[in-house]
Amino acid sequence: MADALSALPGITAKLTRDEDIFLPLEERVKIGRQAQADLFLSIHADSAPNTAARGLSVYTLSEHATDDFSKLLADHENEADLMGGMDLPQADKDVTAILFDLAARRTRNTAQHAKANFVQAMSRNWHLLERPMRAANFVVLRAPDVPSMLVETGFLSNPRDEQILREPVQREKIARLMAKDLATILDGPLFG
Repeated sequence: MADALSALPGITAKLTRDEDIFLPLEERVKIGRQAQADLFLSIHADSAPNTAARGLSVYTLSEHATDDFSKLLADHENEADLMGGMDLPQADKDVTAILFDLAARRTRNTAQHAKANFVQAMSRNWHLLERPMRAANFVVLRAPDVPSMLVETGFLSNPRDEQILREPVQREKIARLMAKDLATILDGPLFG
């Protein structure tokens, strides 16, 4: 997906890692912030106790999860990591708090709009979870200045999704679809 995005004019995709190694969640956020990313994506394959659960879903940040499953998933993902401190300027605490709140609100709103556009675009070519637009308090979504989305490409606990995600051709297909739809969003009014 990074290669497909970077091949497009005006887009440079940067990876937090390019091999299967552990990288603390807060370090992933830090890399995105240092890169001054327009959009941070965390891409996963989900698992659920209900093996009928199937399809792509997209999360954005919310202190209150959209449902119990989303909360459990975020809690599980976050349990090994804690959010690191942020480097705020030394200014009046009230002004800093107001500016921080405004920046974080704008970032969350941009992520919400990007999520809605992405889900709508992906729905044309990929199977989606019944309610694909979700929210939870994932560490990787907490950057106050980088709109962030966590994409669950499917459920490894579902035999059909697992079969699809095991096939290199299908993984390449979803990567190309996501890259194409993300490029449209990044070139649109939210980011362009």
